[in-house]
Amino acid sequence: RRVLPTVEPGYMRPLLPDEAPENPDKWQDVMADIEKIIMPGVTHWHSPRFHAYFPTANSYPAIVADMLSGAIACIGFTWIASPACTELEVVMLDWLGKMLELPKEFLASSGGKGGGVIQ
Repeated sequence: RRVLPTVEPGYMRPLLPDEAPENPDKWQDVMADIEKIIMPGVTHWHSPRFHAYFPTANSYPAIVADMLSGAIACIGFTWIASPACTELEVVMLDWLGKMLELPKEFLASSGGKGGGVIQ
C-alpha cells in the first residue's frame, strides 16, 4: 500500500450511495467497500516509511487500550459527560508532565491553576 493517499478532497462522495441503505449488506460486501472506498484515503501512520506526526496504537498495550476505550465508548468532552474519562485523563496528563519533568505548576496535582485535559 502507498503510505500517503493520492485521493483529492471529495473523492468519497461519488463512491457512496446518495441515501443510507435500508437493508444490511453482506459482511464480504462491507469489507470490499472498506478496501475500495476507505483504504485509498487512509494515511498509514504506522508504516516504517512514514516519518511525520507521531506513532499511535503501534504496540499490543496501546491496541488493547484502544479496544477497551472503544468498548466503554465514553464521550469525555466535559466532566459530567464522563467523570471517569475526565478524571483518568487529568491523572495521566500529570504522569506525562512528570515524565517530561515539567515544573509542578503545570500539573493538576499541584493545587494551582495548572493541569487539565487535552481538547
